[in-house]
Amino acid sequence: MNAKHEERKLLEMQAELARLKITAERLKMQRAREQQSMIDSGLNTILGLADGLPSQNLLWKSLLLPLSWKHRIFTAAGLLLWQVWRQDNKR
Repeated sequence: MNAKHEERKLLEMQAELARLKITAERLKMQRAREQQSMIDSGLNTILGLADGLPSQNLLWKSLLLPLSWKHRIFTAAGLLLWQVWRQDNKR
């Protein structure tokens, strides 16, 4: 009976070890996914900022074109609305 008790105890310890290994692997994978999502979100933010640069440059160029003031204002307003609409669609 003592041998069966020891064998049962050993099996319980092995089962607990297997559960701990599974939990450790799950936590490791979760941490890796979180780090990857942080990298991806940072990269998306940088790309979003870089995407806005040419349109801002285009906005300044349009304001300096030899057009009448009325056309400059409409052009600038149109570009600003387009930029806001594009940012809202990304979200």
